Amino acid sequence: RRFRLEVAAYEAGAEAPLLVARAESGFAEGQWRRLVVYLASACFGVRCGEEESCERGVCVPQARAPEDLPQIEVPDGEQGVACGSDEACEDGDPCTVDWCLNGRCRSGRPPDGALAFREVLAAEGYSGAIDGLGRRWCWGRNERMQLGLGDREARHAPTRVEALEGVRQVSGVDFVTCAVTLEGGVWCWGSRGPWLGDRSGPQQLPPGPVPDLPAGRSMVQVAAGEVAVCALDTQGAVWCWGSGQYGATGPSRAGTNDPVPGRIPDLPPMASIATSKYYEGGLSQDGKAWVWGAGPNSAGAFALLYEAPVPSRRLMRLSLRSYRALAVDADGAVFHWGVQVARPGALPRVGRNVWLDGVAIKDVAGGYDPPNLSNSNFSCVVDAGGRAWCWGNNTRGQLGLGVTSEIEPRPRRLARPNDIVRIDAGGAHTCAIDVLGRLWCWGANDQGQLGVGDTEDRSEPVRVGAELSCP
Repeated sequence: RRFRLEVAAYEAGAEAPLLVARAESGFAEGQWRRLVVYLASACFGVRCGEEESCERGVCVPQARAPEDLPQIEVPDGEQGVACGSDEACEDGDPCTVDWCLNGRCRSGRPPDGALAFREVLAAEGYSGAIDGLGRRWCWGRNERMQLGLGDREARHAPTRVEALEGVRQVSGVDFVTCAVTLEGGVWCWGSRGPWLGDRSGPQQLPPGPVPDLPAGRSMVQVAAGEVAVCALDTQGAVWCWGSGQYGATGPSRAGTNDPVPGRIPDLPPMASIATSKYYEGGLSQDGKAWVWGAGPNSAGAFALLYEAPVPSRRLMRLSLRSYRALAVDADGAVFHWGVQVARPGALPRVGRNVWLDGVAIKDVAGGYDPPNLSNSNFSCVVDAGGRAWCWGNNTRGQLGLGVTSEIEPRPRRLARPNDIVRIDAGGAHTCAIDVLGRLWCWGANDQGQLGVGDTEDRSEPVRVGAELSCP
């Protein structure tokens, strides 16, 4: 059973409310639940500017109306040719990044001559990026060698990983990082375990290739989770390895550790993959969301594999975090669900983020919706105009709004950067790349994960790597 509650506060004799609080929740039949709504007086009497609104007594930029959002302009001429992927737009210039946006090619280069980035990773206390030359850069915590630099020293600014060149894509979590090379191989490094493949050696390992990948298969994407790693090949097959305690390596291998990559059976051809704490998932080539992992408790009472019942004709992006999933469809609508199910054969209940109705969303980062005050859950999305919208926990400034707060229940639009092409959300920080290849980060910085040379948090986006120049 579900219900909605709306409470309004009025000044005596006034027709317009001073404050409106809305809540939506639900409960299982036969179980009691309590809902408490507080109407804070922090904004009473506060007068903000024309394009501002009051949030907990502070004037902040107001969310922009969907019809006012700018579209990314695609220039005519040589770089305006039709395309189907970023690779189809590569112009051979190592100082530019080439994007396929709205079906047309566009090249980007920072106007200040700085190094251009094309991929970004925001993980638990550390970050990484890939430049236009396919080189990997990293910064942040490193006590388990998750940066891949061969030592355990943290870095507070982007540092080049010389042990690995020619990188296509990178993924990481708390203590392990993996990358796909341009040749289609997979390399992993960090804390030793079955997720690094069948590799012997010390407790922490430097970058090295994952052995035993299927012969004749080229990988295009890797998703590194806390208990398992999965890779997607060019034929749409998914191969996983690591701990089977939570079923993340597939139902057929649940309960056992297996460092050898094995194919996930019963999956249709996949277009992309994603990972969370104890779950793996992905989008099939026909736009459906699939999830596999543990049952209703940490011991994995049963392993599951299901197609999420998302009421959409075609999903385009999927993000998994903890026990939540966040997805966006071809029409720009955002859906969310809890990936756990109560029993074999059951399916999760899928909801839609109504706050974003009317805003065409094209990308998602994080998987937390709705947020919870007891943890650092937060999410960000990018609309068709390249603007970021974030919501959830904001105690470390991870929403990029210029202020910190306990929680922002509805999506808020960031003032900058503009024309975002890539975005990723870590434990309590966020990083993004704009169409010119410039890298931006914001939020928690206690481990140096923002890459700005210090350990002070930032509540609004700051430029990262501007001091790096293209060779």
